[in-house]
Amino acid sequence: MKFVAILKSVAAAGGSMRFRLLSAFLSLVACLLLAAGVVLALIGVIPSAEREIRDYVTHEMENIASEIERSFGTISVQAVLLSESLSRSVELRLADSGYLAEELGGHPELLEEILTDELNRLLLALEKTKCSGVFVVLDATVNPALSYAERSRAGLYIRNTEPSVPGTDTKLFLRGFPRIALANGLSLQSGWDMEFDVEGREFFELPMHAAGGDESALPRLYLWSGQGAIAGLDEHVMTVSVPLLDGAGNTFGVCGFEVSEMYFKLNFAPDPGGIRRISCALTAFSGDRFETAGALYSGSDVWAQARSGNLVAADQGPLRVYRQEQGVTFVGAHRALKLYPADSVFKEREFAAALMLPKEDLDNARMDGNLRLALTFMLLLCFGAALSVMFSRSVIRPFLIGLSALKGEGEVEKTNIQEIDEILDALRAMRPEKSVDAGALFEEFIGRISALTPAERTIFKLCANDTPNDDILGALHISLSTLKTHYRHMYAKLGVSSRDELALYIQLIRKSGRESDIL
Repeated sequence: MKFVAILKSVAAAGGSMRFRLLSAFLSLVACLLLAAGVVLALIGVIPSAEREIRDYVTHEMENIASEIERSFGTISVQAVLLSESLSRSVELRLADSGYLAEELGGHPELLEEILTDELNRLLLALEKTKCSGVFVVLDATVNPALSYAERSRAGLYIRNTEPSVPGTDTKLFLRGFPRIALANGLSLQSGWDMEFDVEGREFFELPMHAAGGDESALPRLYLWSGQGAIAGLDEHVMTVSVPLLDGAGNTFGVCGFEVSEMYFKLNFAPDPGGIRRISCALTAFSGDRFETAGALYSGSDVWAQARSGNLVAADQGPLRVYRQEQGVTFVGAHRALKLYPADSVFKEREFAAALMLPKEDLDNARMDGNLRLALTFMLLLCFGAALSVMFSRSVIRPFLIGLSALKGEGEVEKTNIQEIDEILDALRAMRPEKSVDAGALFEEFIGRISALTPAERTIFKLCANDTPNDDILGALHISLSTLKTHYRHMYAKLGVSSRDELALYIQLIRKSGRESDIL
């Protein structure tokens, strides 16, 4: 019984106990959800928006960087092969005329013939690499007597306006003899000129000066440049150029390929991955400084706006911050590219692939991610609250009702809580049966007779004489439904439920000797 006493004392809390239990359960659910969320966030099951962007950027940047190295490595190899092929062909053509390759500058009358012979070789090389352009520049000019002859060089420059698109024939003639273009169905570009102006153009000057007379060294002599072969070209380009060497190791020109920004966009555009303003760049860099003016861009054009000034990488880490003097700020990642062999003459010239997005986009994504995470936890909390209410109704409420019954505040047959139901059954077995005061019940019945109406009292007397219903109907001249109505009202006033129970009371009246007073 000590346990029962404890339960009764707990039941004294009444409704407040249910509130406390519900509050405790809700607090437990909230703590468990919070702990689970923290653990899942720490181990990366629920990644933050910043982590998602960081993982995407680093992974996508690595893929693009590897693809650029592979593609540009192939173009570099084709440029070296083109140089070897052109060098042998031009040298043989000059030998047939009785000249050495190093004497080409003194015989301008041969330039058009040589370039005409080499046009198909250039077109085939262009088709093979699928680049946007191919060129050859010989160290000679058509008219050495002109004032600008020292910086004017003859050659060919053909551009494919639809790079990487098989079956297209939309080639433009940028530099060279116009008769060559007309004879081969090539259109002159709007900025066409007869010769190249090579003054200050590193694609020509650097390979020419770096050759050193060793034909076998061509694989370490090619140069990638973001300057381009023609000043003021209508599109940003990068070029790879290789010197032309004769058998004696003398340099008599350069050849190579152009990679336009259109080509770069078609082949190296990043998968947006849900990031609308993500862009990729191939740019020269030194340390943490990126030369954006000569860079090639793909993806969103947001970063292309940074061409007005160089970018500097500020913060270290997987996701870095890049700032410009004009206040433009990006976040992303970059990796140095291996465009040259280890023994290259130009190995100090570094290029990088960079994948970036505006910093404000990262801030917005971080805010959206936090909002989604908060909404998720709110939904989980609401779900936990709903479970708590259901638990309260199915467990706590019956428990409290059972406690109230134990306290004696009401009768409950079952609470569906085994322990409480067992205690209730034990208590019922211990309670004494209530004694019935027959005398009091009889006196109450006698007192109720006075409440009957005259018609009901007549029926009462007929019932006392065991008069059948049919005789009562005939004596009173009423219908059966009327008689039933009188019975119903009479039973209710006397506190009985049937004529048999009424007969028991009438027998008690006769035995008590009070028949004459009532009947």
